[in-house]
Amino acid sequence: MTHAFDRMTQLGREFFADSLKSAATVARGMQSVVVETGECSRECLEKSASAFEKMARADDVNAVISASGDCARAIIETSVSRSARVADLYAEMARETVRPFDRFYKQD
Repeated sequence: MTHAFDRMTQLGREFFADSLKSAATVARGMQSVVVETGECSRECLEKSASAFEKMARADDVNAVISASGDCARAIIETSVSRSARVADLYAEMARETVRPFDRFYKQD
């Protein structure tokens, strides 16, 4: 009886330690996502400002429309590529979050 209680206590401690590791992994992963999202926002803002400058200097309506289209295309391309990177970060975070618990689910 005492052995079973000791074993359960040990498993509880191990599970708690693995939970802390998992929480730290989530914190690091979310920090990476925030950094990537901030970089995407910064890049899109810079492209928007550049396009606005081009539109302000334009001599005719066709140049304004062209600059606006180029800006939209560049921002969409940036957003799509950064979104893929964020999705990869989330997937990696999910893998690393459950990794400490693998040993609890392994079948002998």
